Amino acid sequence: MSEEPLGGGLAEKGCQQQVIEMQETGSKLQPQSPYWYEDLPGPTVPLKSSDKKDQPNLALDLNYVNEDVFELSRASSIQRGFGLMFGVGVSIAFVAMLPFIGQMYQEGHPEESPVIASVLALMLLGLAILLLHLIKRGVRTPRDLPVLFDRKNQKVFAFEYLPKANPFAKWKTVIKELDWSRVEAEIGKIAGYTGKTYSVRYGLILAQCEANTTKVQDRIIVKSQVATPLVLHQMWAYIRCFMSEGPKNLRGIRPFPRDVSFRRCLLEFYPLFDRTEEGARLRANMHVVELVLLTAVGIPLFWLFLPAGVFEYVGQRLASEPTWPAEIVSQAGLMHQD
Repeated sequence: MSEEPLGGGLAEKGCQQQVIEMQETGSKLQPQSPYWYEDLPGPTVPLKSSDKKDQPNLALDLNYVNEDVFELSRASSIQRGFGLMFGVGVSIAFVAMLPFIGQMYQEGHPEESPVIASVLALMLLGLAILLLHLIKRGVRTPRDLPVLFDRKNQKVFAFEYLPKANPFAKWKTVIKELDWSRVEAEIGKIAGYTGKTYSVRYGLILAQCEANTTKVQDRIIVKSQVATPLVLHQMWAYIRCFMSEGPKNLRGIRPFPRDVSFRRCLLEFYPLFDRTEEGARLRANMHVVELVLLTAVGIPLFWLFLPAGVFEYVGQRLASEPTWPAEIVSQAGLMHQD
């Protein structure tokens, strides 16, 4: 009998454990999203009534629902106020400074240092393009970019707006279509400045894969700027339940108003001060820590957050209202289009 080298069994077990750990720390989808945090259960996995993560809830993101379709709003994931405020504010300052910049440029004798002069001119041009990009994004992004889940036809339609680096180019609105039988879901994680505060934010991502594989063909972000993954687990539970059973086993949710409201925009960062019924609904669907932190940061920075709310209102006023194409309305039986 040949003897197994001393420790060979332990080494093999160690390698197996390492493989398991690698599988647990990586996505099953390929290529893996750079923001990947967690894979979610497959679309046909039954919900567990005892699991808090499997309690279907869309919070404030429902636009419309009937027996065959439901429309999920992504309006809360669109933030235009800070970008528009920065773009307009710096643009005004830039235009006001142009005579002084021109005079300084001439007094610097650019012919003596053509390379430096060219670099400075390109930097100013780059700044102007960036400002135009921010302004156009703030006023041209539609008020909402809804996602339509069609249970009857087992399809998912996503209203997508595709900005380009060139602000002078035509930015298109496209409708992405996903086959529900090939959809997988994952949670993404982004750490950094979110327009409100420095923190970690999570998002729900849907990926369409090639048939019978985990190779991703396309991804859409269904929800972003969320403080805790639990919200996304429950949103995914709602989507799975609807697509398999319809709305009969789902708790009724009253759609949140989507009209352009100055009060709502102005108090976006101050939900504690919004004493309306809408404000109560907002507070009820926010994490306590997030609510307190947002208010604590917002009070000393009111000089920044209040103007951002005003610019949010202006941007929404100038933005277009999304409208589904007639063929999708007919195919899905969507009846709420104005």
